Amino acid sequence: MSHQMNDKIIDIINDEWTDMSVEDLKDWLVTHRKTNEVADRVYIGLTYLEHKWKQEMFDSYPDS
Repeated sequence: MSHQMNDKIIDIINDEWTDMSVEDLKDWLVTHRKTNEVADRVYIGLTYLEHKWKQEMFDSYPDS
């Protein structure tokens, strides 16, 4: 299941940081979030989006 906003974020990440994967970005944010307020906010937002996406994927499975 794809969402327009998620696709847009992934496209921007891929365009801006072609040498960095999403996992590399997450690792960088983890190492910088205590010393950089922006990195902390981006990490929190990215983590929230990841949990929301997983919940939507789980909710979309048919009930057995």
